[in-house]
Amino acid sequence: MAVGLGALFGLRIPQNFDSPYKALDPSDFWRRWHISLSTCMRDYVYIPLGGNQRGTNRAILNVFLTMVIGGLWHGAAWTFVVWGALHGVYLCINHAWSNYGLRLPPRFARVADVAGTALTFLAVVVAWVFFRAPDMATALSVLSKMARPGNVGFGRVEMVYALFVAIYAAIAWFAPNTQEIMGYDHENRTVGAGLRAPRMRPLFLYATGAVLAFGILGIQQHSEFIYFRF
Repeated sequence: MAVGLGALFGLRIPQNFDSPYKALDPSDFWRRWHISLSTCMRDYVYIPLGGNQRGTNRAILNVFLTMVIGGLWHGAAWTFVVWGALHGVYLCINHAWSNYGLRLPPRFARVADVAGTALTFLAVVVAWVFFRAPDMATALSVLSKMARPGNVGFGRVEMVYALFVAIYAAIAWFAPNTQEIMGYDHENRTVGAGLRAPRMRPLFLYATGAVLAFGILGIQQHSEFIYFRF
């Protein structure tokens, strides 16, 4: 949306997200999530700290410090510090595994990718609790409830929410993103030739109308833009 709106005014806005929940590991997540922020933190924090020029152990420490500073960038609160530190720990483990971990045989590559995606998603969700919680006590309370799924109720409302979560998760993990659907070339600002075919135009009009209607019907309460909190 931001890239398209920028193009209307002649602005070339860089790509910022690329299906982050399909990430295979924490490093891959930060190559896909908030690309502009991760690029900025790399260029102006990680590299000035020494990057990977002083050995593997120093590089791992620099990664951790960079993510803690990235947490503070979002706000001066312990929840953001913990969020950044968690991602720092994830990345440190990822870098250590890449350098010192076992090398699986090629026949296990698919299983490893699925396990890596699931584990990365779980780790990111745990960190999001601290990012979104108003304070540490609330975050720890939410995590304690997440760790005890037996306390979850299964009434009508909960089952409807669970269904929506399953649908959204399926879209995030298995559906192509808008760039893939449109065959979008970010460097040249072009879309795939198939989208120019006359038979495709009604399909996209109907799909856009359906998404807009669903979005309007889903507006049930006021929800301010999350960055207004910072």
